[in-house]
Amino acid sequence: MADDTDDGLPTPEEDPAGEQLPLVEVETVLTRKPSRRKRLAQLGLVLLAGIVALVTFRGTLFPQRPLPLAQATPTLDLPLLSPALLILSNLTYGSIIVNGRKQQELAPFFVPLAGETYDLTLIAPPFRAISCHVESPPLPAPGEFTTSSRAGHCTAIRYASTASIGFKYLHGVYGDPRMLITINVTADDLPPDQWDQVTSLLTQTLTSQQETTVPQGQYVATSASPDGSVTSQRASEPLQARAFIAPGIPSLQLASACSEPICPAVLSPYTPSFSLPASPLWAVEVPMGLRWRFTSASGQVVGEVSFLAERFLAVFLSYDQKVGWQVLQQEVVPGYDTLQNQFSAVFCSAGFQLLSSLQQSNSFLEIEHDHGIAGCEVSLQQITTAQPITTLDLGHFVWRFGALLAADDKAHALLPSLPIASPEEIAAVGG
Repeated sequence: MADDTDDGLPTPEEDPAGEQLPLVEVETVLTRKPSRRKRLAQLGLVLLAGIVALVTFRGTLFPQRPLPLAQATPTLDLPLLSPALLILSNLTYGSIIVNGRKQQELAPFFVPLAGETYDLTLIAPPFRAISCHVESPPLPAPGEFTTSSRAGHCTAIRYASTASIGFKYLHGVYGDPRMLITINVTADDLPPDQWDQVTSLLTQTLTSQQETTVPQGQYVATSASPDGSVTSQRASEPLQARAFIAPGIPSLQLASACSEPICPAVLSPYTPSFSLPASPLWAVEVPMGLRWRFTSASGQVVGEVSFLAERFLAVFLSYDQKVGWQVLQQEVVPGYDTLQNQFSAVFCSAGFQLLSSLQQSNSFLEIEHDHGIAGCEVSLQQITTAQPITTLDLGHFVWRFGALLAADDKAHALLPSLPIASPEEIAAVGG
């Protein structure tokens, strides 16, 4: 990879919005509005991805395997709605009308599950009114847990009659949801001037630069190939390391969940520690990319490497007619992390993705320690099939300064091409 000069890299003082990733300018990533035809096609992908995200990629938001009814039934003496329809949205204000009846509660809330069709309308300025005509998905076949369908901005998931995802207490009622409908509010639903304000705000808020020092003798990434492999080398002298985090182009895996620069987030009451937001908000997700740049004491660029976005940042925005849109920096929905903590997790996500090809049906990757810009330790674990079920350690890896290293003999045996981490590098990312 050819080295760039410092002319193309303004400092934060020169560019308040922050650095730009070399593949596509940050401003372009967020503000480039796709054509109407492309937006319609992408919207279908986003909404369909909502189903995939709810069922497949967000196991912590909804139980991946519903409980038998006997295990799910609550014992508290409280109002019970069963079977129930759970209405979700990534917007927590406005009015929702279900089958002609305006609801008193804000999403998420329960309504009785009755009939096979549901007409929903969400009215929440400055967004345009959103309407969906949803037909219930068919009952899952024996051995299946869910079926799903999509109608405009809405996705529907239906659960098997013999199982439950668990009772949940919302707005004074215990609900037993056998179906859920999510109303996805996107940036395309804003007027053009609101679109511009939101994208500019997210560009400024979500662009971050951090600096650290690479000790002499430790590995740094020098380049990356299109297939995702990284070339690294040991630093012959202490180096200045700059890491730029900014809205980026999603990787293929991330784009399978959402290919837009601003995506609907999932506000699920099944998120651990979830409680209803205290203030009205719009929940979105933004794909974040990472760029490393290493320079010597004389200013020579030793290495520069960029990684496609491998992680979404959950962002909560509030709207006021007088002041416009604002990003809520601190934790506003229990169960969701602050932006600062999410920024720190971006560093490890690129290395985690490089190792994902090692996962098999009975193995998984686990982040043992995450130290943000200093790097992280990732282990590969295998679940045994014999009783008693246990996990086997298949190797530990170090992800530091954009370089992937083997931390033990097991990891090096799995990936012999990886450099071996020094004791100092292991200690830097350990507990």
